[in-house]
Amino acid sequence: MGDTHENVTMEVSPSPSLEYTVVAVGLPLVIFIIGLAGNILVIIVILKRRSLQTPTNCYLLSLCVADCILLISSNLPTIPEPLLRAEDWPYGSFMCTLCVFLGYLGANVSSLSIGAFTVERYIGICHSLKAQTICTVSRARKILILLWTLAILYCSPWLALAKVVPHSRNGTVVQSCTYTLERYYYGVYYAFDFVVFYAVPLVLSSVLYFFMIRLLMKDGAPRSTEHHSLQPRNRGTAARMQVRIGLTKLKPR
Repeated sequence: MGDTHENVTMEVSPSPSLEYTVVAVGLPLVIFIIGLAGNILVIIVILKRRSLQTPTNCYLLSLCVADCILLISSNLPTIPEPLLRAEDWPYGSFMCTLCVFLGYLGANVSSLSIGAFTVERYIGICHSLKAQTICTVSRARKILILLWTLAILYCSPWLALAKVVPHSRNGTVVQSCTYTLERYYYGVYYAFDFVVFYAVPLVLSSVLYFFMIRLLMKDGAPRSTEHHSLQPRNRGTAARMQVRIGLTKLKPR
């Protein structure tokens, strides 16, 4: 998106080479097709097979939907950019605000879904007995409804924070999808975005995966050989039993 100054005369830039145009259009197009097709296939498989509708796959489904929104709103409109005039937005004012809103929504929901997925896996592996009652499909759906609702409310100001601005370029008026306000007003918004949707989920995931890896790698000495039929021989065996329970006995509810 360009600056918000209107009616600015800009110099004519040289036309890009054919090689640059092919790469600039082809690479995003390939990424879009592969990403969209892959996510749609995952969504279809999970929805079609009831046996795959587990709490973990609920978060995976949410992540795939968010990725599709991000691809359509952010990646797709940029594909023909090398074929257009510089900073030209040919899709109109409504699509400008909608694409900006959906782009941030998809990115933020993806981050929240990954965070929720990590917490669910931590409970399933490190607290497998509690996971039988905590990690259920119905609870996962409620959590996802809450996350999507909060993300939509949080991103809704973008519907008023982006607009189409006309620019004069070589005697021709072009439209740019840009900020409604001056850019420095968005600093707090971006800082909050970074902390809540990127820094916090990253730290949380790192800590939880550390505990999961530590549990999987823990292997203590046998405590006793007298009652081996009634208890695991060592902590490593107990940890592996917890993992098996967490990974194989979480059923849809």
